[in-house]
Amino acid sequence: MTVPVTLGVFAKWPAPGHAKTRLIPLLGAEGAARAAMTLLKRSLHWIDECPGHVNAVLWTDGGTRSDWLSLLGTLQTPSRWQLQAQVSGHLGARMQAAMAWQFARMGGQGHSLLMGTDTPTLGCGHIAALCEALQAHDAALIPALDGGYVMIGTRGLCTPAFGALEWGSERVAQQTRQALSSGGFSQY
Repeated sequence: MTVPVTLGVFAKWPAPGHAKTRLIPLLGAEGAARAAMTLLKRSLHWIDECPGHVNAVLWTDGGTRSDWLSLLGTLQTPSRWQLQAQVSGHLGARMQAAMAWQFARMGGQGHSLLMGTDTPTLGCGHIAALCEALQAHDAALIPALDGGYVMIGTRGLCTPAFGALEWGSERVAQQTRQALSSGGFSQY
C-alpha cells in the first residue's frame, strides 16, 4: 500500500516589490519579480512531473485566485493542485497551519511535506528521499547552505518544529532539530 503524500508549496505572487525583495538592490523590483516567477514556474513544473500519488497544494501569498489558476493552467495536470491561502503570522505559524491542514486532508495519515520555490535544484528524487526517511523517523529535513532548510517532511504533527525559532536566520535548521529532539520526535 502506498502511503499518502501531500506536498505543500509556499509561494508569494511574483509582483514587483512583493517577491524576492532581497534581490531588488541587484535586479530592481521588476527583475526580482521575474526571477521569482521563473523559480515559481520551475518548482511547479517539476512537481507536476512527480508520481501521481503525490498530492500538491499551493499555499499562496498575494495575487488573485485567477492569477494562480492561470499559472496552474500551464501545467500538464492542473487538477492535481489545490489552492489554499497562507494564514497570517510568522513563517512557523503559517507552516504549522499548512501541515495541520494537509494532515487533516489525509485523515491524519501519511507524509506531509513543505517547501518554498527558491530551490531550483530540487526534484522528484528529493520527495522520494524524504518519504523514505519518514518510514523510520517522525521528521526529515533537506538542509540549505545558508543554515535553513529547503524542504521538511513529517509523518505526524510535529508542532515543535514550527515554534518560536529565528525564522530566516542561519540557525533555523539547527533550532528546528533541537526543538524536535526536545519534543521527543525522531528525525533524519
